Amino acid sequence: SRPQGLAVDRDDRLYVADAVNHRIQIISPEGKVERTWGEVGSRPGELRYPYGLAFDAQQRIYVAEFGNSRVSVFTPDGRFLATFGGPGRSPGEFDHPWGVNVATGGEIYVADTMNYRIQKFPPLFA
Repeated sequence: SRPQGLAVDRDDRLYVADAVNHRIQIISPEGKVERTWGEVGSRPGELRYPYGLAFDAQQRIYVAEFGNSRVSVFTPDGRFLATFGGPGRSPGEFDHPWGVNVATGGEIYVADTMNYRIQKFPPLFA
C-alpha cells in the first residue's frame, strides 16, 4: 500500500518501500515476491512509513523512515544493524525524511523534507 521507494540489489532483486504496510518487499527479477520484512513501530529494527531506500557498496540497505524521522540500516534479509537521526531541526535530526542515497565513498545523503534541506553524513561503517 503506497509503494514509496525503490532500490535494486546486485542480483537485480527489487526492494520496495511498502510505506503504509510499514515493510520492505523483495521482488525477484521475474516479478515474484520473494519475501517481506519489517513491522510497524518505533523501536530499533521496526519501521514507520519507510519511504526512501538505498544500498551501500556492501549491500546494506538504508531506509529513510518518514514516520520515525530517522534512517535505519538493515542487511538485505532484514536484520537490523543501526539507526541514526531522530525528530528535530538540529543538524543530524530530521523532520519526516523522504529519501536517502549512499555515495560511492559511503557518504550518506538524506532528503530532510520538512526541514527543507539535504543532510550529508560520513560513512556509518568503517
